[in-house]
Amino acid sequence: IPLAELRLRIPSLSAKPTHPARIEVLSDSMLTGAGDLDRVALAGAVQALGGGLSVSVDADRLLLGANVLAANLPELLTLLATVLTDAAYPAREVATEKERLVERLAIARSRPGVIAEQSLALRMWGEHPYSLELPEVDAVNATTAAQVRRVHADLVRPAGSVLVVVGDVSPAHALDQVEAALADWT
Repeated sequence: IPLAELRLRIPSLSAKPTHPARIEVLSDSMLTGAGDLDRVALAGAVQALGGGLSVSVDADRLLLGANVLAANLPELLTLLATVLTDAAYPAREVATEKERLVERLAIARSRPGVIAEQSLALRMWGEHPYSLELPEVDAVNATTAAQVRRVHADLVRPAGSVLVVVGDVSPAHALDQVEAALADWT
């Protein structure tokens, strides 16, 4: 089956104490709506292309990953551009994702391995953002949809970002498709 995969790495390192919570909430709620598509419509549009789209984050980067039938790469890139330029972060969806994140944090922090990793990271990195592997629950709860939209506007930019496309596609053709789809992402 001819497939294409892509990874978009967007730098997101910040020393602000609220940053880990805000970027984690952004990652969890980025696909809850974009343009005129809500969560269900966006997921349906991606699935209709025979693909998948995901968002994750770590201390250094926001990572968007996708796969699709190679013939549908232009349409997937168009959906990706919509997410990059017009993610909505509806307040209700952000609140739901915050609740889920708080539950995951409680579970994670109850595990001995996570406790050990956090202690080691603090010892190794001190006050550096690398020591903050998990956001603080209070910071997550204090994060608003407006703050998440602001973080998106500040960080989700092409400067410093790296996009890799691999699969059953011609490099020149894929580059043309990327340039066409992402031309308005500034």
